[in-house]
Amino acid sequence: MRILIHIALLTALGSCATLNEAECQTGDWHTIGYEDGAQGRLPEYLSNHREACAEFGIAPNLELYLSGRELGLLEYCTPQRAYTLGRNGRTLANVCPAAQRATLSAANAHGQEYHRLTREISRLEQDIDDYQDELSDIRGKTNGASVLSRSLRSSISSARFEILQLRARRAQYEDWT
Repeated sequence: MRILIHIALLTALGSCATLNEAECQTGDWHTIGYEDGAQGRLPEYLSNHREACAEFGIAPNLELYLSGRELGLLEYCTPQRAYTLGRNGRTLANVCPAAQRATLSAANAHGQEYHRLTREISRLEQDIDDYQDELSDIRGKTNGASVLSRSLRSSISSARFEILQLRARRAQYEDWT
């Protein structure tokens, strides 16, 4: 299996230059692998580096890269990182050991729920702003304005109440502990 990964890494074509000439010449492949692992990048990401450095006649050191990446994954594959990614609306990359996936998925889902609730609160706050703008526009008008005004005030009250409920729910997702 490891041989297949190595072959895939060496033959896959990358799509963008990830390193400049100085970085390729320095060739600290252990650190580059560590950084990629800490970002949750797949091992195939090395092909992007390989392509970037091929322009300068430099080839990556696969063993150093993979050993660095494994150490970087230790930083990436933590419940707190999974939660933080979710809280920022991102999904945890499928690069962590199978034994950790259930815990990490739960942490990521916990963070994603916080993110979802935050977006819903923002949407309701925008709705309130829109309703208040409409109220300002109809002040002083008489034809049907009072009915519309009552409806808008009711919508504002409902949205404010819903925001309070969402904030209370969101408080349950503020941390991953």
